[in-house]
Amino acid sequence: MLAASVLVVLFAGASMLADTLRPRWRPVPLLLLGALICFVMIELTRFDHGHGEAYWLLSMIIAPLVLIFGGSAWGTRRFYGWPDLGPHPSRAAFIALCMLLGVLVGGSLQRADIERSQITAGEVRTKLLAWRDANEGAYPVTLEEAVSPVPRTSLGMLAPPAFEYGLDSEGMPLVAFPLQTDRWFALHVEKGTWAVRGKPVRPFPVGE
Repeated sequence: MLAASVLVVLFAGASMLADTLRPRWRPVPLLLLGALICFVMIELTRFDHGHGEAYWLLSMIIAPLVLIFGGSAWGTRRFYGWPDLGPHPSRAAFIALCMLLGVLVGGSLQRADIERSQITAGEVRTKLLAWRDANEGAYPVTLEEAVSPVPRTSLGMLAPPAFEYGLDSEGMPLVAFPLQTDRWFALHVEKGTWAVRGKPVRPFPVGE
């Protein structure tokens, strides 16, 4: 609910500022806020940065409802003149539209992000296997021992998550990156196979 409260405060501030401006400049505060929110939703769609619950609430419940009811209020005011709820419903509908546009754009970018991250993970796996072959079949404890510098994933522009390295429940090494906070895409270093799973049993990185 904190994210929704912050969004309401930002919307109220932009709307009040718009009412103080001349008509030709009145759309500017809402356009700037819409662009900012669209960018934030693109980033959260590519990776939620631990805010998965807030993201789901905003993108799947609040934004669609606001767009439907705000758009309906705008339509009745525009074409029938009643009920006249003022400019605020249409402004809220515009912000909700920007949020949903960010979700759509972010969803299309996320697929490419995952593909690039898989390619990078494959390169990391190659270096881990080379390190193993040079060290009598033993894997390094941390990625830094075999890979320098350690690459990051491609999940978003702002602070993309790092690759994680550790052991699965059977003691086999994995290189993984998060799809969401609680869903990971893990590469089995020995087999070279991918699997979607929750956080692997052993914490990453392994400190054995």
